[in-house]
Order: sequence, then C-alpha cells, then structure tokens
Amino acid sequence: MNSSIAPHREEKGSKVFIGLSAIILGGLLFAAGVMVGQGLALDQKAGAGEDLLGSIDRRDQDRKKADGGLGFHETLEENRQAKAEKKKIAKPVSVEKKAAPPVPAPKGMVLPDHGDGKFSLQIASYRDASQAKELQQKLRGQGFSAVRLVEGDVAGKGRYFRVRLGRFKTRSRAEEFKRRLMVEHALDALLVIEDM
Repeated sequence: MNSSIAPHREEKGSKVFIGLSAIILGGLLFAAGVMVGQGLALDQKAGAGEDLLGSIDRRDQDRKKADGGLGFHETLEENRQAKAEKKKIAKPVSVEKKAAPPVPAPKGMVLPDHGDGKFSLQIASYRDASQAKELQQKLRGQGFSAVRLVEGDVAGKGRYFRVRLGRFKTRSRAEEFKRRLMVEHALDALLVIEDM
C-alpha cells in the first residue's frame, strides 16, 4: 500500500515544481523585456549624438517644465517653507481664565448661610482679586447670599482668590446642591473641605 502512494506523491511534487519554475521563468523574461525596451529607447536617443546621462537629464528637464518648473526635491522644500510660514503666522493661544458666565436668578434654592459646616462649593479660583470680587458681586446680585472669598497660597504658584458658596454640614447636602447648581444654573462647582 505504501509503495503505491509514494509514486503518486512524487508525480504531484514534480508537477508543482514545474509549474512554479514556469511562473518564475515567465516573470524573468517579462522583466528582461521591459529592461531591453527601455534600453532601446535610450539607445535611440543616445544614437542621435546624446550620451545616456544627458538623455536622463533632458527627460528630467522635460518633466520639470510639465510640472511647473519644480523637481521633486524643490517641491518638498517649497512645502516645508510654506508650513514654516504658517507656523509663524499662527495666533498665540490665550491661557487666561475667563470669568464665569452669568448665573440666572436662583429658583427657590436655599443656600445655607455661613455656619459651622466644613463642606463648601468652590465656583472659581483667580490669581487676580478683582476678578474674584467681580464674580462674588454677580452671584450676590443674582440671589446667592452665602458667597465669600477665601485667599490661599499655592506652593510655587503664589496667592489665589477663591469664590465659594455655603458651608454644608454633610457631604451629601453639598453634593446635592452642587448637582442642582449644574442642572438649574449651568454652574459647575468643586466640592471642598474647609479648614475649621
């Protein structure tokens, strides 16, 4: 039984080998034909009194004329220069913090007065005291009575003026009020624990 299988495998292997060889040989002949065809075209130009390098240079010059006078390297260099000019023209980005947007009048929100609670809501923090005072006045004018300024030094950054609301006795009351500020007034706040 083994002897009958072995000749069949050998025949199949030799057919595969012959097929692959034919494909490779065909590819080589095609490549050789292309190279010979290009060589003949260059030889015809060279036969007219022009050497091989001269004909390549002339072909490059013809391409430059067709592309508007720029070669590959020159086009890249032009793109680099244009990008550099755009970077110089770009407007600087402002990192200055803007004042909080106007807050609509509270709708039945009762804000705890200054009390003994240790939780507060910080609305903003400014380096400039006048900005903090301006926001404090806006909030008071719109019905928030327990608005205060808290000064504090930040290591390596200097003095900051923070605008805070209320003093809540529990974290849950502070978080509830924070959610209501966001939903009803689009006013974001940071829950902070006050020093007692």
